[in-house]
Amino acid sequence: MRNRQRKTGLLIALAALTLYLGFFSYVAHAQTITVEQAKKMVEKHVKAQLAFDVEMLNQLTHSRYFEISPVGEFDPKEKMLGFYAKKGNGPVPELHISDWEVRELATSTVVSARLNYNMTRGEQIRQFAMRASYVLCPEANVDKVCTAHYTPIRER
Repeated sequence: MRNRQRKTGLLIALAALTLYLGFFSYVAHAQTITVEQAKKMVEKHVKAQLAFDVEMLNQLTHSRYFEISPVGEFDPKEKMLGFYAKKGNGPVPELHISDWEVRELATSTVVSARLNYNMTRGEQIRQFAMRASYVLCPEANVDKVCTAHYTPIRER
């Protein structure tokens, strides 16, 4: 009889713990950014890259940020910021972002998009595109870009 009461007590405690943890995972999930906020953050990040705006890139990126460049190099935040500190002298391409996919995962958000660039130099127009994926995660209660991965899309 006593053993049965002990088992029942353990089952009740386990059920309470499960509900408690489930509630907090729901609250954490509810605090993630919306799909539109995620898209706006990625747009800000891409526009800061085009403008070589190091201050904005620093604000938008997580302290442990890294990216995989279009040529496959691993670039930690410091290297990425160093690249954008060398102000671009060339023309700034026009950008159109399409094919958005946004997925919420617990306390982070994964975003994939197609970055379509049009660059005009004199009479020539060059078009190119990349598939970019981003992971957005919180740092000090503010969502930031934790990582980015860029893959060029081959012309057919």
